[in-house]
Amino acid sequence: GRSQRKPTPEQMATMTFISFRRRGRLQLLFLLLSISSTILAIIWFGLTLFLVRNVHSMLPYRHSNVMRDVAKTSVRLDAAVDKNVEMNKPTIAYAVSITGCDDKDRLFTAAHGAAVLAHSIRKVSAENRGGLGYPHKMIAFIHPDAARCSEDDLTELGYEVMIRDTPVAVSDIKGKYLRENIASTGCCGERELVKLYAYTLTEYPIVVHLDLDVLILKPIDEMFDSMLYGPESPSRQMVQVQFGQPMPRIIDAYFARDYMGVYWGGRKPVGVHGGFFVVRPSKAAFQELVDVVRQGDYTPESGWARTGHGRCHGGETIQGLLPYYYDILHPGTAVELNRCIYNVVADNPRDREGNCIAGVDPTSKSCEDCREASMDQIKVAHFTYCQKPWLCRNLDGPVNFTSDNQTDRSAIRLCIEMQREWFLMRKDLDKSFPTFHESAINDHQRDKQMKKGMFKPDQFQGYCREFGKKGYIPFDSSVLNK
Repeated sequence: GRSQRKPTPEQMATMTFISFRRRGRLQLLFLLLSISSTILAIIWFGLTLFLVRNVHSMLPYRHSNVMRDVAKTSVRLDAAVDKNVEMNKPTIAYAVSITGCDDKDRLFTAAHGAAVLAHSIRKVSAENRGGLGYPHKMIAFIHPDAARCSEDDLTELGYEVMIRDTPVAVSDIKGKYLRENIASTGCCGERELVKLYAYTLTEYPIVVHLDLDVLILKPIDEMFDSMLYGPESPSRQMVQVQFGQPMPRIIDAYFARDYMGVYWGGRKPVGVHGGFFVVRPSKAAFQELVDVVRQGDYTPESGWARTGHGRCHGGETIQGLLPYYYDILHPGTAVELNRCIYNVVADNPRDREGNCIAGVDPTSKSCEDCREASMDQIKVAHFTYCQKPWLCRNLDGPVNFTSDNQTDRSAIRLCIEMQREWFLMRKDLDKSFPTFHESAINDHQRDKQMKKGMFKPDQFQGYCREFGKKGYIPFDSSVLNK
């Protein structure tokens, strides 16, 4: 055969160069493929982690069972990422204020309201829910004039007592009208301003201030989550906001407005309910509020600083001061809560002419009526319109709440159900502290004229002997911690 020619040295060099170049291209291609795969894996992992953490916040309010299961799964996975999330939640402060002494009513307010309120808070806090939710601390601001009738009782009931005088002396108020009239306004005059000390509790991230005639029926953790963890909190979609208003990114306060005050002659802008509000403590905010009062730029015709805020019952103090502060001085930092969920008082949403006072459009036929609320949806009940439970009022008797007899029946129905819940909480308190009810039973057994607690037993659960506060079966608060 033909002999094969050997390549010349120049040809050998050329072939070697081509071989190396092809091999380099393959290696470069393999390197690029490896880098691309790594980038895709990182993107996929990040997307998966994002969906796991946020799928429950992306779900619509009303979703299918399948989507609800996905949300539950995402919550479990999210918890697996940080197993200590519940254990590390901060303590929430719950504060009450006592402004004066009325010896005749002392037993019914400082002792009974405070005891049942504190027990309702314990029931929804982490200490009673296996570590879920937020731990709590009970605090009582007591005006010096009220110390003699409430300090010992509230200490026995587990409150940390703080004696606090009115943060602004009446004589220091510059505005003539406010200086001369603040002492006679609202329920408690200038002493109502003791509630402002809630802003000074900066060792706690959140303070809930309540009146003694309030009952917490369900956890309100969604409010705390939204304040602490901002827009990323999946709990934000659970906060029920009045009129569906958008929530600010940073929330410094929650409150419910007192629309019933308009029914009784108040004027818009509507004041807040001073018996339930939630704030982020801030000494700067406290000082600013005190300075506003000290300046005293208020008249009943024009409200605070001629803005119209505060032309309502108690408008010279908390009920007008807070909406002025958050609507005018610091807009976009507070949330108005749905009053049919939080701070429910069973009020009439319309004025005497039938206009909707609890709505954006006064002429709207759609006007949310809290008197039609179900106990299943209520988280915070406030016994103002419905009367204090310990007064043993026969609400299904001849009670005229408004001029509309038909809607009166709705209010009475809800008030009876709310009072039943208060007495069920009192009963649970008795079970939790067996000695708590002994004095009540012994006291009643000495009463030979009436059967034990048989007045409206379904409503009052055996704690009322007859109509009126004299019929209420009391307890001795000093046995609580024994």
